[in-house]
Amino acid sequence: MKSSQGKIKDFVEPQAYDEVHDFAADPARALAAYCFTDATSDLLARWLDALADLPRGRGAGRALAGLRGVGKSHTLAAFAALVSQPTLRPTVPDAHVATSARRLTNRRYTVVRAERGTRATLSEELAAAFTKAFGGYPAEWAGDEAAALARAVAHAGGSTLVLVVDTAYGRASRVSRDDGAALGALAEAARGLDAFVALALDDDIAGAEGPNVALSRAFPIDYLEPEHLYQVAGSYLLKKPAGARERLHEIYLALRQTVPHFNWSEPRFAALYPVHPVVAEVASSVRLHAHAFAFLPFAAQAAQRATGRPALSLVLLDEVFDHTEKELRGAKELREAFAAYDELSANGVAQFPALQRLQVRLVLKNLFVLSLDGRGATARDLVAAMLLHGETPEQSAGARVEEILRRLAEAAPDGALALGGEGEETCYRFAVGSNGGFDAALAKAVKLPLADSRSVNHLLASFAHSRFEDYPGAHVASDAAPDPSAGVVVALDSFDFSVVWRGSTRTGRVFPHAGGHAPLPESSGAHEWELFVAEPGTDGPQLAERLNARPARDAADATPLSVVWQPAELTAEEYSLLRRLHALRSDPSLAGFGEAARVAAKTLASRAERVWTRLYVDEGTLIIDGGRFRFTSAARSAPRLAAVFAEVLAPLFAARHPQHPHFAGALCEQDVARLVEEFFSGANATDAAVQQLAEGFALPLGLASPRAGSYAHASCEEASRAPWVASLLALVESAGTQSVPVAEARRALARPPSGLGREAFHLVVAALVACGRVELTTTAGGLITRRTLGRAVNWEEIAGVCRATDVHLGAAELTDWAQRLTGRPDLPQIIDPAARDAARLALSGWLEAWRADDPLERFDGLPDSGLTTRAARLAVAVRATYGAA
Repeated sequence: MKSSQGKIKDFVEPQAYDEVHDFAADPARALAAYCFTDATSDLLARWLDALADLPRGRGAGRALAGLRGVGKSHTLAAFAALVSQPTLRPTVPDAHVATSARRLTNRRYTVVRAERGTRATLSEELAAAFTKAFGGYPAEWAGDEAAALARAVAHAGGSTLVLVVDTAYGRASRVSRDDGAALGALAEAARGLDAFVALALDDDIAGAEGPNVALSRAFPIDYLEPEHLYQVAGSYLLKKPAGARERLHEIYLALRQTVPHFNWSEPRFAALYPVHPVVAEVASSVRLHAHAFAFLPFAAQAAQRATGRPALSLVLLDEVFDHTEKELRGAKELREAFAAYDELSANGVAQFPALQRLQVRLVLKNLFVLSLDGRGATARDLVAAMLLHGETPEQSAGARVEEILRRLAEAAPDGALALGGEGEETCYRFAVGSNGGFDAALAKAVKLPLADSRSVNHLLASFAHSRFEDYPGAHVASDAAPDPSAGVVVALDSFDFSVVWRGSTRTGRVFPHAGGHAPLPESSGAHEWELFVAEPGTDGPQLAERLNARPARDAADATPLSVVWQPAELTAEEYSLLRRLHALRSDPSLAGFGEAARVAAKTLASRAERVWTRLYVDEGTLIIDGGRFRFTSAARSAPRLAAVFAEVLAPLFAARHPQHPHFAGALCEQDVARLVEEFFSGANATDAAVQQLAEGFALPLGLASPRAGSYAHASCEEASRAPWVASLLALVESAGTQSVPVAEARRALARPPSGLGREAFHLVVAALVACGRVELTTTAGGLITRRTLGRAVNWEEIAGVCRATDVHLGAAELTDWAQRLTGRPDLPQIIDPAARDAARLALSGWLEAWRADDPLERFDGLPDSGLTTRAARLAVAVRATYGAA
């Protein structure tokens, strides 16, 4: 059975979600319901550490920003619970946070929660909070916020005051005050007191601009990304059973092939399945008007209801509309939009055939939800959001939806649905609140000329990290890049990036803004490969030719492999989308529209991420040695860029380094250290874990040999059969009594056809030290020999490799001597214990025969007339060697 023909319950196990509405009412429940991710674990640990590190009489402040519904209030509630209730600290499931929470043990803390939106002013809200915590009357706490904080610290009785400032649960409307200056003064006052201020930047103060600019000066601000919600959904609520990820890949491919413009990334799709990714994108704009709506509880409940559906029947936006319609209708700013919606539902739908009316109503619901961020949707957006596909090429899904929207726009009062766009598809939307003024201001800002022609490309490049979790953050220059024609040199930003091939780390360098006119960097001997991420509009083949024409840096080193990542062309609509997002992020005048501007920026950012994915992954190509290569299906679905380029570069590495061994896993310095200290030194060679490392890494290098069911380090003769060992020994012998610099030795083994990495080089050197063939010199003038190898080796302090001072005979040479002395050419190599016992027995017999025969005494008894000069010299030599032995 194909995966796409199964049921949703075959691919997901929805979990119940404990939706805590009032976090302050039950701290223990709020902490128990909190779902930790890597981002929030690090964030909470840093906040707890900052609180624990405060000296007596000194305070600090921290602020948490993020879109509505991303989890700021729950994060602050978890922080407050850990601070206020020591009994809850051992219950934290996250080890990182638990470690930081234990640092609070030696001090007392008093937590006070101030709820914004419950009073007319921040001063009144603080007075109410302090009255509840310390008693008295609100009038006693009224007045200057800083003075009230100082009185509260005095009332805390020697404990550290932790003031949590967050918007109140259940408020009827958004807070619309300029509290930035007062909150900034509060944080400044806390620095001279035994107080810690924790602030949620929500609604009116989230932007920290204009009157609220004091916030950014007074508070270190952390940002909780929407990605946190996706990780919680995928890891806690929408769990996938074993093997489901592979089958979800088939479903994703089926949607990509049948639904036009379905271009969400596969990692995002797999994490949120069976919820359509667009639901997560619009969650913040829905919550802007429906305060009780939250993505996580909705996703958990909707997934539980959907388990019996076919696998391709995802949770879509019409279910979001049905879930929130009652609350949305109560929002003042949506009254006009609902008036138009009701008119079209009653009269506009009637103009369509009966069999088509259900689809028209679904179009209206989806369009209404997509209009909540102020932008609306094109026909293509709706096709992807509704998972529509055309039955015939002549009747495409896009054409059907476009016709529906056109007829609805004609029937709408005063053309309420149509919103034109220059050089792009027609965008339709319901008018929401005062978005008309915002739209006009945004359109005006977009029409202004760009100060930097590359700014849009730099903005686009910042979304690579959203698609691939291991891609470093955006590298955007602070100053506008000058015109290359002016003769000014523009340096390309770059960063190191590593992939694993055959278990070896291959370090490369990535240039994320490779333009057609920027000067090319010199190739570096420290990097094996270079990736040039071309900007849209760059001539990729020409850039590749320029790279290949670069002069070699050093004839002794291999030239790094050069790869050009060529994106597809931007469409007019995509360029317009990026221009709007750039304006929202760079034009201060648009910040005055508050939450509407921030939600629009978030929505545009989600769409820009999909634009980047289309340009660089879905339709992008890699130019290597003049050939063009597209990403494979596995590469397009990989969540990490390292996995993608490990697959892409594998054939190139194999051609350059055909002799490189295949390791069982990724070799790291920890594995090297244990092999050196326990295997090659013989200190703990028989340990099961050490034996597994020897099999996985030392054996492929020829540095271990099987011995009676286990592994022992190979003899020098056995190891010398490996080309890298022979190469290193030849280099050391050619140096005579001098030491070979460690960098030179590493380069010798890193060159083709072996191409050993840093960690493999360390294993080879350690094995030869264990065999007694080489020794290591240190920067401090010390020497590491076979007798001191068991101690920890700091490879950063190793200066060179030299010939061993005392030459130790190998097993092959010793066996040869035993065979000659005993006259037993059948003696086996003295490597395993049985062979050594046989050699000892043969040598013992030979020694007894030597003593019994007593040749030296019998020689002394010969008459002088029977001696010759040659016989006398032979007797002297035998007496000096065998006689002494």
